[in-house]
Amino acid sequence: MMYSHDWCVHLMQYVLRIRNDYQRKQLK
Repeated sequence: MMYSHDWCVHLMQYVLRIRNDYQRKQLK
């Protein structure tokens, strides 16, 4: 399972992007 780490990285990037978006909306 070499790709098991890959989906974790994708998940982290996804979460970070969502959280970034959320915080940006909260600031406005």
